[in-house]
Amino acid sequence: MDALVSGVAARVVFISGSQVSYIDADRPNERYNSTRAELPHLLADAHDVELLSATTEKQAFGLLLTKWNSDRALRMLQIALDSDEELASRHEAARYFTALVSAPEVQSAVENAAFSIAFPESATSENLEVSLTDSGLLLLEKLRSHQQEIEAVRRAWDALPNSIFSGNRCKAELTAITTGAFRALAEGLKEETLIAKAVSNCYFKLKSQANYRDIVHQWTVGFADKQVRRKAKKHAVLRDLLEEDSEFQVPSWPESPVHQKYQNVSRQKAGVIEQLEKGNDGRARLFVEQLIAHQLQSGAPIYASKSLCALAQEARRLGNSTLQLEWVVWATKIVPEDGWAHGQAADAYFAMSRFNEAYVEYEAAARFGMGRRGETGQAKVLAATGHLDDALTICRTAIAKYADDPEVHSSRAQYAEILRGMWRLEDALDAYEQAIDLHPDQTFLRCGRAAVLTDMSRFTDALKAYDGIISHFPNDLVALCGRANVLKELGELNAALDAYDDVIAGFQNEPIPAFGRADVLRSMGLLDDALHAYRLAKARFPFEPTAYSGIGEVLRELENIDAALDAYEEAKERFPHDCRIRNGYANMLRHGGRFKEALSEYDRIVRDFRYDIASLSGRANMLKALGSYDSALQAYDEVLAHRPDHTYSRYAKAAIYVAQGHFDKALGLLPEHAPRTYSDWVAFHIEGMIHLRKGDYATALEIFTQGAHQTPFFNTRRYFNTALAATKLRLGLYQEALEHVQHINTALSHVLMMHSYAALGEIVAAKQEFEAVNDNALPPLVALRDEIAAHFQISGRVPAQNATWLLDQESQVLLQAA
Repeated sequence: MDALVSGVAARVVFISGSQVSYIDADRPNERYNSTRAELPHLLADAHDVELLSATTEKQAFGLLLTKWNSDRALRMLQIALDSDEELASRHEAARYFTALVSAPEVQSAVENAAFSIAFPESATSENLEVSLTDSGLLLLEKLRSHQQEIEAVRRAWDALPNSIFSGNRCKAELTAITTGAFRALAEGLKEETLIAKAVSNCYFKLKSQANYRDIVHQWTVGFADKQVRRKAKKHAVLRDLLEEDSEFQVPSWPESPVHQKYQNVSRQKAGVIEQLEKGNDGRARLFVEQLIAHQLQSGAPIYASKSLCALAQEARRLGNSTLQLEWVVWATKIVPEDGWAHGQAADAYFAMSRFNEAYVEYEAAARFGMGRRGETGQAKVLAATGHLDDALTICRTAIAKYADDPEVHSSRAQYAEILRGMWRLEDALDAYEQAIDLHPDQTFLRCGRAAVLTDMSRFTDALKAYDGIISHFPNDLVALCGRANVLKELGELNAALDAYDDVIAGFQNEPIPAFGRADVLRSMGLLDDALHAYRLAKARFPFEPTAYSGIGEVLRELENIDAALDAYEEAKERFPHDCRIRNGYANMLRHGGRFKEALSEYDRIVRDFRYDIASLSGRANMLKALGSYDSALQAYDEVLAHRPDHTYSRYAKAAIYVAQGHFDKALGLLPEHAPRTYSDWVAFHIEGMIHLRKGDYATALEIFTQGAHQTPFFNTRRYFNTALAATKLRLGLYQEALEHVQHINTALSHVLMMHSYAALGEIVAAKQEFEAVNDNALPPLVALRDEIAAHFQISGRVPAQNATWLLDQESQVLLQAA
């Protein structure tokens, strides 16, 4: 494994084959996956990058800490000596500086750098004695006493012509600083007996540079006479024969003085990140404007573009999508032909669901040299807006066209995701497995495969897959969240909640675990907690549609239908292309009693997203809830034609058969295994309804009681309790029926309570429950309400049906809700 280490960027990048990852110095426990294409931007324009070949993670991170602490110590030294700073800040910086240079390797690196440039005129150590240790005071005194020599060495270096460096002036200067050549010369000038050795050392320290002999000769020509330099050169030649080449290698650097770059770029970028982490967007913007103005004046625009892209990624890491987009768009304007910047801008637009702008930027990325990424991005946008066939064609073409691209695995993953969006799950699984065979070191491909297994309800296989990934990459966010989701699907809600809490502790700025945790709370029936969690997530991640739909769903389950509809209308306006939002909105129209509008909205979704199973199933559910059984069966058959293993549609179809009295047909669609998942518990409820409809009340009660006590899911617990109440009504156990539904606030529960109170002769209470059911409830439920009211003389209407009809209709509406 190789590693690129930078103290200025505070980051170590690990490279192993095609796999790239990185760790930041201030987050040693978080490892982020990346790609080779992002390598130039992971370290942006940091000037101190060091390459370690065939290294270990421990060695690389150890070097990172040394370089990072050295960089911070230099910054603290600058602040401590700056007379323009407040005295309190200078003392704090001096104390921090002293703590950092207590490590010998840090002190040596700081001395090497500090000897390369003289103190500014405003520098003073006056009044700092109380905040410095003896070693700190000695170091400052040493630097102060060498200022004249440091200035002389710096002037001599700056006087060297650019032509002597063969285009690598900055690389040579960085080498001269980090190896201590500046320091050796300054100390040699202070003590004449050391000058010959100092010049000799310069030949050795700079030998990795092209034309190093001429560089050293011209640099030191004014510091020693011919005899001294001849002696030094001879000594250097001998050392050439005895010593191996230095392993210190760095990439090529932009053509501007390293010390100037340090003073302006690294400090300002660190300041930007600090302000981002504090949430000070205004100051972050100001610092970026200063940084970019400096870079545009002192170097090529491409470096300003790189800085903006790098800082945009920091903003993304911290969940600041607004600044992320602002800075990458600025980068595209500075260098319009920078394909990487256009790709970054496209990603930012896509994350904000601004798909038209994302598509334009992906086109630009492809036009300016990022062909594979740009074309794959276009396919991603088309898929997100429902054009899955076109997306699949573009993605397939990109894979063939860029087969040798080192990042083609990303295109293969997108291809598999498009198949997944089309519910061609077997094909998606094959696509992922083929991609894994070609790119076995790409963990996100394995996560994609596990997600498809989850979609296929192969939960045991999915959990095993995620566990395998986590065993090798314990901090992989996608794998950790995927595993937590599988636990939720399996009904292990407490374990899922714990898993999400653990992920959030390590990834506080990531939206996925926040949404996952909120959804688990909702599944547990902790609706107030879930609503609070979703609202916090919406505030933190305002460009993520999941929080908006989550708020709407929780409000619906709290029976706050008007607020839920308002939430979905806001979401629909903000995310018009999000299929999940549109399905939720259609469902809310149904709950709001706007049945024709709901059916029309489902029809529009099916037209716009022809492969979306959720909209097909939602439309079928709507028809079932309205009692339109034949139309509902046809709609469910359409879903099952796409996915014969779509369990919810199978069980909903079984519920209709039970309502129609076709019990054998219903049993043929129900599972034989013990319930575990949400759909399993729905099926178990339907099995109990078969016994209820047959008049086998004892078995029905046994099933409903088991379900009410054992299901981990809040909504299915409601199903079982309402079914218990309906069964107790048939048995004349009215008080017991009340006890099962008094804690439930749904239109169906109010109807069952009305029936129970009326049968007990408590007409006032029954009338209150009657009034709690709005006329815009589902028509079969309103008809049941009105007939119960008529039967018990609550409304003044004449009954149209007998008591048997009431009991049968209660079972019908129970099945319609399943």
